[in-house]
Amino acid sequence: MKLPLLSCLVLLTPVSAFAELVPASDFELASATGQAGVDLTLDFDLSIGEIKYTDDDVFDGGSLSVSGVTLGGGAGRTTLFGEAVTNTSRIDNLTFAIDVDSTGALVIDGGSNGANGEQFVDFNIHVDQVALKNASNQVGAVLVDSMNIYGALGQFRTVISEQEWQFNGLPVNRTTITGDLSFGIDDLDLDLSSMLGVQIYDAVLLGGDYIDDTPGSSLASFHYSIAAFDEGVGIDFKGGSAGQNVFDLVMPTVYVGNGLIGGITLDDVSIRGVDLFIAGH
Repeated sequence: MKLPLLSCLVLLTPVSAFAELVPASDFELASATGQAGVDLTLDFDLSIGEIKYTDDDVFDGGSLSVSGVTLGGGAGRTTLFGEAVTNTSRIDNLTFAIDVDSTGALVIDGGSNGANGEQFVDFNIHVDQVALKNASNQVGAVLVDSMNIYGALGQFRTVISEQEWQFNGLPVNRTTITGDLSFGIDDLDLDLSSMLGVQIYDAVLLGGDYIDDTPGSSLASFHYSIAAFDEGVGIDFKGGSAGQNVFDLVMPTVYVGNGLIGGITLDDVSIRGVDLFIAGH
């Protein structure tokens, strides 16, 4: 069976003056005080030499390779969205509270534990290259020459429960992962020179109030639901509150070839009408 390759477009960007950030208010990190449950605090960094998807078709047999992947903290950076921070090379101060509620749903709340007075968890993601390879493992077309993302993770909630979905016009009950996630990107550098001749630097992604310069602009907040069906996996971005699944993207420094063309701004980008269904063929 040949599985389709799934590509994720990362949109991001910055501006010289940053509004003060406040935590997203659509959902709050649950307090575990006086409650039964499990609390976890994570402190880690991660490196992966290569992530490779290989098409198992007898005649094709090529692969998509993501190499030189690292995930850690923003070491060496002293500010995050214009505010002073104390970063390490690790993802730290990240806390989870895990409970099973009265309906039988598994609820996982997470976010910063507030160490050093910081309300967000800084992160840095780096990828050396994304490329296509032939059946002999030789690199062909290069899709992404390099990518680096520095940003902040806010609060998040994941609920696993049984919910009703509409599938082929009929109601069906499925085990569903429902998530609320807030994050922002302070600095995205994306090199697409080999494929498009484009380089993007210093991009920032924040909530839909960022470009409007609303006081107390927030991290971007996303709501999603995921469920498995016999035919594949459904992902729905239609739920959530009015402020969720809407973001601003500012790309102040864009090169095409060797020339700087200026900046590109996307205001109030909404994915609230997006439905995805992923299946093999």
